[in-house]
Formats: sequence, C-alpha cells, structure tokens
Amino acid sequence: ATCQAVGVHCYLFVENASFNNPFTMLNVDSLVDVFDNRTPANPHQGIYVSDTTNFGPIPDIDNDPKVIILVVNLQDRGGYFSSVNEFTQAQLDQYYPGQYKTNTAEMFYVDASQPVSYSESTLAHEFQHMIHFNYFKNGNDLTFINESWSMVAEVLCGFPPMSRSSY
Repeated sequence: ATCQAVGVHCYLFVENASFNNPFTMLNVDSLVDVFDNRTPANPHQGIYVSDTTNFGPIPDIDNDPKVIILVVNLQDRGGYFSSVNEFTQAQLDQYYPGQYKTNTAEMFYVDASQPVSYSESTLAHEFQHMIHFNYFKNGNDLTFINESWSMVAEVLCGFPPMSRSSY
C-alpha cells in the first residue's frame, strides 16, 4: 500500500493493486474530506470530530494523533477495525493467547471495491469501533452494543445506516 493523502486527522493508504482500479484519487480526496472536514450532517465538521465529540477519544498506542485508513480489496466486506493493532505482544498474550502482533497503530480498513458514498459511511462506522475499543480493551462488551453505537455514528454523521442486521 502507498500513502495517497495526509489529512488533518488521518493518513490514507491505498493497496497498490486497487489504486486506480477501482479506487481513484477522487475517492481518496473524498474520504479524507469527509473524515477531516465535513459530513452530510455538518458541513463544518468531519467524522473525526463528530465521532470523538460524541463517543470519546481514540486509543493511542503509537503516540501519533493521526489515524491510518487503509483501503484494500476486502471482497465486499465493507470495512473493519482490528483491536490487534492496539495491543503490545504482551497484552495480546494476556487477553488473546496465540494471537500475533501485526501493526502498532490506530488503523482501520475500508473496502476498495465499494462505492465511495458507502465507504464514507464505513469511515464513521469503523472509526466508532476504534473509539469503542478504548473503553472495552479486554473485550468484555456485547457485539450488539458495539454495532449499535457504530450505526449511531453513521446516523449522527448524516449517513443512512449501512445495515440494520447487526442492530
């Protein structure tokens, strides 16, 4: 993956194989703009400010206030946040024995094959999962609650809910 943009609150990386096929620089600019600057609900406030104002601060394992958004071909999965990136190996051994360290950063993933309007909503959704993790690092929370708050994040930012099935 290559860093295609640096925003106020994010770095946006795109998997090399997906850049320009199908994910273009216009898509990159759109995602950075909606994450940093504006949402359908507020033309003066991006997802980062909206979600952190409503749900709280993000974790910070890498001492970098910017979030990494990695756009990759997820085969129509939409996106995801992996808490593995937020733990040291010792913490992983304690909470999730047998799980190995991948990245050490505030990072979430977005599917390159989705329409950009869907990806914008995915940003609000997955970013809330990252914030939620900050309060439930040991995994002691119901998926229903976590998914519900991510759906609320979509709606607060002015996007239609992606899927009601998890709610």
